[in-house]
Amino acid sequence: MIEPFFFKQNLLFGCYHPAADLDSRRLLIICPPFFDDYRRSYRALSDLANACAEQGVHVLRFDFFGTGESQGLLDKATVSVWKEDIVAAIEEGVALSGADKVTLLGVRFGAVLAAQIIHTNVKQYIFWDPLASGASYLRWLDEVNDILRHQHWQLSRDVNIPFEDIAYENFRMSAVLKNEIAALAFDQSAIDKVAESCVITTDPLIYDAKVYANCEFPGLRYDWPAYHDGIISPKPVLEAIGRRVLQ
Repeated sequence: MIEPFFFKQNLLFGCYHPAADLDSRRLLIICPPFFDDYRRSYRALSDLANACAEQGVHVLRFDFFGTGESQGLLDKATVSVWKEDIVAAIEEGVALSGADKVTLLGVRFGAVLAAQIIHTNVKQYIFWDPLASGASYLRWLDEVNDILRHQHWQLSRDVNIPFEDIAYENFRMSAVLKNEIAALAFDQSAIDKVAESCVITTDPLIYDAKVYANCEFPGLRYDWPAYHDGIISPKPVLEAIGRRVLQ
């Protein structure tokens, strides 16, 4: 049974998946990716939450402030607020479940944020395709905008209408937020000093180069930016994450 609700003064939307074993002391908190990554991976993360709950792990999924179903405008968001959201999700999940062993799963930019959080209840960190830094993420968002602009140019040419060179940004972020994002870096070494961590990557080059410690390549290559279209539900990746959560 999935229980949707609001928390953190009714600002954040969450979905709680109680474990099949209600006495379970294990809890998974999912820090989702942002923007188009969020849309494309929503089903996959929902399926993961259901599977983990069936195997005896409580799960809390949530949307960051200014994103998804949560309250607030994106241009009012800050990195500090998003980090507070993760802490609030951990504490809300612990209160709901009674769990004392928390796994924090971060996906893409959600992994960069999750790596900033040190919490006494978090005993394990799992990072799915973490971005190297906030700066690299902003560069990728710029690439998305360039693709949108090019698609509009092609459409204008095909239907023989004037091309309007306007901004095609999907993501209206304030200058303050962009600066804060640019200052972030994914630092697994800091996490490894306080808890167990692992990386699930769909890039075999990252795996072969041993870029990250305790890294697993589940046999599926997936290029997130490619075409920026389609729903992803990578079963080998979800199975790899599930094994780590349940170990």
